[in-house]
Amino acid sequence: MTQPPLPHSQLATALAGLLVTPLLAASSGGAPLDRVPRPGPWRAWLESPGGEIPFELEFALDATSWRATIGNGRERIEVPEMSVDAELAAVTLALPHYDSRIEAQLSEGATRLDGLWKKRRNANEWVEMKFHATAGAAKRFRDDVLHEPTNKVDPTPLARELAGMAEVASGRFAIQFASDADPAVGLFEVTDDGRATGTFLTTAGDYRYLAGSLDRGWPGDDGLVGCEDDGEPHYFLRLSCFDGAHAFLFTAELDANGAIGGSFWAADRWHETWTGRRDDSATLPDGFALSRASGAVPLDELTFLDLDGKARRLTDPAFAGKVRLLQVFGSWCPNCHDACDELVRLQREYGGRGLSIVGLAFELTGEVAHDAEQVRRYAKRHGATWPMLLAGTSDKQAATASLGLLDRVRAYPTTLFLDAKGAIRAVFTGFNGPATGAAHDAQRDEFSRVLENLLREQ
Repeated sequence: MTQPPLPHSQLATALAGLLVTPLLAASSGGAPLDRVPRPGPWRAWLESPGGEIPFELEFALDATSWRATIGNGRERIEVPEMSVDAELAAVTLALPHYDSRIEAQLSEGATRLDGLWKKRRNANEWVEMKFHATAGAAKRFRDDVLHEPTNKVDPTPLARELAGMAEVASGRFAIQFASDADPAVGLFEVTDDGRATGTFLTTAGDYRYLAGSLDRGWPGDDGLVGCEDDGEPHYFLRLSCFDGAHAFLFTAELDANGAIGGSFWAADRWHETWTGRRDDSATLPDGFALSRASGAVPLDELTFLDLDGKARRLTDPAFAGKVRLLQVFGSWCPNCHDACDELVRLQREYGGRGLSIVGLAFELTGEVAHDAEQVRRYAKRHGATWPMLLAGTSDKQAATASLGLLDRVRAYPTTLFLDAKGAIRAVFTGFNGPATGAAHDAQRDEFSRVLENLLREQ
């Protein structure tokens, strides 16, 4: 009996497997194929005290070169360095610009990875979290933590009910984190089938790209919905991010009136609660009104080391311009990486008209050689060509004292706008990255407006 033809999707998968197998064999040096990872999508996660922090991971093989991509909703991050040791069935994913790496072992026929994520926290400490991944496309958050009803209530999901709650969850929320006196704003987008993306805007910067789902669950003692068993389903939002530096997990219950509240876990130790409500007019304080020039130290008295270890004054003629930007940043900070892309744009647009940029790096270790190398990686990653100086360590209180120009260093990054005489004319605290959409666009316009005004004065 003749076999029926394969559906197009199955045929494509089969052909892909035929094409990939020789490449896998070549890359493994003749080792069994179950000792190298399967190309394609994987579901990955880190173990945190608050539960799994999931993210998307994809492996690809070009000739004998492996590549890996991390995914958070719309964000795709190319892992700079991936190595596969077929003899040891080991995989290493390195993100050196964050001093971060994953080392894992393959098992279960090359369909599972287990290992450890490590990222430098400071000179003497590292973040360490257990890492896992399984081959194949899968939902970002698992459903096995959702409770079944304990009575006769029909648990069948109703599409229109989920779509209605998705509409409630989609939009702008006024948010308050327990540890922060300043307000925050939540921006969420949820499709009718519950897929969710979003971010949080804060006065120190945004939480970048978050992805997850809006799900229905019933009350229980050991799951995400821990309220009293009233026999009715409850809805909760789960969002996560992993980008090599950040490891975030947000879980919250949402009601039909737009009230929301839950937990926030960051990496291996930070936890706090947060609450909010749907509010289409929710805003943050003006980023230009949060920090101010202190005048405590004149610009010509400030000297920092360049990346070759040479002392340089901020009044060095090499840093002069009709208008100057000083960026307070850290190479370890993902928001600073987003801001660097914006400064590259500003340099391209205004450099010929007299804009000069200097980066003031506040790094993790205080070891000149190590910190200088991290800053070089930061600059290379974004194509930044302006001078960058080592200004101190990342502790904000120490940074305030080291910088001497502001009443307080509140956030990385912070951008100072100076005129040709060295007078600080504006200070912007934090940065609204591309994940914030309209807020990012408005910030770009405002930066350009400030620079245009300063340039017109000259």
